[in-house]
Amino acid sequence: MKVAVTGASGFVGGAIQLGLRQAGHEVIGISRRGPDISWDIRCGPLSAAPTVDAVVHCAALVRDGPIGPEHIAVNVDGTRNVLSSFPGARFVHISSASVYDPWVAKTCVREDVTPPERWLNGYGQTKWMSEVLVRRLRPDAAILRPHAVYGSGDATLLPRLLRARLLGRQLAIGDGRNRITLTSISNLVDAVSATLCHELVGPFNIGDADTPTVAEVFEHLLHSLGMPAGIVWIPRSQAWAAALVCERLSGPREPWLSRYVVNQMSLDFTLSLERARQELHWEPKETYKTGFAALTVGA
Repeated sequence: MKVAVTGASGFVGGAIQLGLRQAGHEVIGISRRGPDISWDIRCGPLSAAPTVDAVVHCAALVRDGPIGPEHIAVNVDGTRNVLSSFPGARFVHISSASVYDPWVAKTCVREDVTPPERWLNGYGQTKWMSEVLVRRLRPDAAILRPHAVYGSGDATLLPRLLRARLLGRQLAIGDGRNRITLTSISNLVDAVSATLCHELVGPFNIGDADTPTVAEVFEHLLHSLGMPAGIVWIPRSQAWAAALVCERLSGPREPWLSRYVVNQMSLDFTLSLERARQELHWEPKETYKTGFAALTVGA
């Protein structure tokens, strides 16, 4: 199959491009920096777009903070430009579990839950807006919703976690007892491969095979990276108050700490993977322990 991958110079897009090539597909990597086609999706449809069998749309602005023009330009208008550039191709949209209600705890959440009425950041809001756009313009598209994608080369999730260190100890929010679904990049790559083999449509949750507590995640992550395992737990109420201050001071910029991050860290957030298992016949191979084993300090 001939497949175009947008966001191919990024962590997720690059891994998907490599994984699909290793699986025998002919892959065209597209991003502002190539490697095969250079295109800024904010600037309109791709002129002379290649004919492909499928498109895996990974390009996105992954930034915390309030919704801004760049969120709209990349995540919404950019998605529209990708859709119009490849009208006849199978469309696989890499969305995010950030489309689920950011205000409440979520346990084994299914794809058909009601969307939130209020958002805590522009990323979640515009990823939902892009999903609505994809469903309207391409009802035959598949949408994948991973949560907290990690792996070697990750420049977003793990660096954000590890920058919260003080005097050799890891700062974390809550009490560590809440459970979370993580997504190893290799599990996401496998899910994309499975999706290309089917004509199924609509959203599919994607994640690891297990749902560890946040304490287990931090302890095993630090151990895997060879770092001291000392963790200082900051009460949720104190972190929430600090996040409000950070958001006010940061204005339109990405805050050092946000209420979105506080809820992500301190509330249950687990996904039901049953639709992907039953309909895509996909099964996650990695757990957080096996996924972390491949990491390095520079990941």
